[in-house]
Amino acid sequence: MIIHNGSPAVSLDTLTLFAFDDFSLPFQRGLRLHLIPYQSTAEGGTRLAVECGPAGTPDSRAIAYYGAGQPVGDEYWMWYLGQGAEVNGWQRVCLAVSQDGHYWEKPHLGLVAYNGHTRNNLVDLGGGDY
Repeated sequence: MIIHNGSPAVSLDTLTLFAFDDFSLPFQRGLRLHLIPYQSTAEGGTRLAVECGPAGTPDSRAIAYYGAGQPVGDEYWMWYLGQGAEVNGWQRVCLAVSQDGHYWEKPHLGLVAYNGHTRNNLVDLGGGDY
C-alpha cells in the first residue's frame, strides 16, 4: 500500500492507522469517525486493559496509554505511563505483557528501584532510581 498525503510516498508491507488521523486514512467513503466516551465496567462498559496497581506501586494513582500492544515473540508488549501516589506527579514508563492482547499482566522486571525495591514493572530508561 502506498499512501499519498503530501509526505514522501513510501511502499509499506504493513500499516497501522490511527482513527484520529483521518487525513491519511484511505477508503473513507461511508466512514464516520467519532470518539466513544469511556464507560466503566460498573456502567456496563468495556474492561480496562490495565488497571491501576495497588498502593505503593508505580501506577497506583493513574495510568496513561499511548498506542497499542506490540508483538514481541509469542507475546504482546504494551508500554504505558504510570503515576504513583507521591506528590511530585511523575509519570514513569511501565510494561504490561499479554498472551492474547486482551488480558494484560504487569511483570516484575527487577530493573528499577521504587519504594525501596525492584519488584515492579518499571522500564529502565537510564535515569536511576525513582
